[in-house]
Amino acid sequence: MSKIDKMSILGVRSFGIEDKDKQVIAFFSPLTVLVGPNGAGKTTIIECLKYATSGELPPGSKGGAFVHDPRDAHETDVRAQIKLLFTDVNGEKVSIQRSMSCTQKAKNNTFKSLEQVITRMKDGERVSLSSKCGELDREMISSLGVSKPVLNNVIFCHQEESNWPLSEGKALKDKFDSIFAATKYIKALETMRQLRLKQSVTVKECQVELRYLKENKEKAQQIRETVAKKEAQLMASKDSIQHIDGQIEPLENRLIEIDTKLGKVLRLDNDIRLLESRKKQMEQDNKETIKQFIQPKAIFPLTAIYRLEISVASTDQVTENISNHFVTEK
Repeated sequence: MSKIDKMSILGVRSFGIEDKDKQVIAFFSPLTVLVGPNGAGKTTIIECLKYATSGELPPGSKGGAFVHDPRDAHETDVRAQIKLLFTDVNGEKVSIQRSMSCTQKAKNNTFKSLEQVITRMKDGERVSLSSKCGELDREMISSLGVSKPVLNNVIFCHQEESNWPLSEGKALKDKFDSIFAATKYIKALETMRQLRLKQSVTVKECQVELRYLKENKEKAQQIRETVAKKEAQLMASKDSIQHIDGQIEPLENRLIEIDTKLGKVLRLDNDIRLLESRKKQMEQDNKETIKQFIQPKAIFPLTAIYRLEISVASTDQVTENISNHFVTEK
């Protein structure tokens, strides 16, 4: 639970602008009572608490009325400062400093909010956040754990606005809605309803997609099984091919050997045909010679007849040898 510890005020309303005029108020737990005559600054303390926590000026502060009047201080420019030390919802010490100024013009005063800084102790180190770098009001609400409407309308409600529970119906409803965040609650419910509708549509789409994905999964499983079978068949075919290749190699060697012998046989066959043709020619020549020899008037020397017989015998011998060789090769 958050708790306010101390607050210092300088240059706000009736509080002076000199350092000696700075007032430090310590707050006690569980209750702090402010007692004093009219004009002592009781309301100013509440206004400073409201401004320090929510960043909102009290009613009737237009024209720099919240800052000490420059005419009373005999200055053209007056600076005011509020420092608040409190314990946040996490039990850590946090301080916030809000500064402002009021400048006297010819006709009226001009109010200006200066730099505001919130400082907290984190892991033993001081960490500061400036209004130039972030939203201090939101940081204060988060640190105190209290909404801004509760701060303005309940905890630090100004006395001029303290009769808001007696307001007309619509204004009262708006106040309660802001205090209890009913509007945000209704918006949250509407947002949840719309999200639920969107999620329902998304769920239906996902269910349809899931059905198709299941079908695709089953098809993919069937394809995997088919691929596995085909791979097994492929491996078996490769083994069979390898075995057949092992059988083909000796057959190819045998075929080469047969082709070599066939070439020899063909050459011998050609030689035989040539010799047979030669034999026929020689036989024909022999017949012609014999005819001439048989004629009465033909006279042949014995040497010619002898050479003819030798030629016929040698031709028969060569033919017989080639035939025998041909049979052997086959």
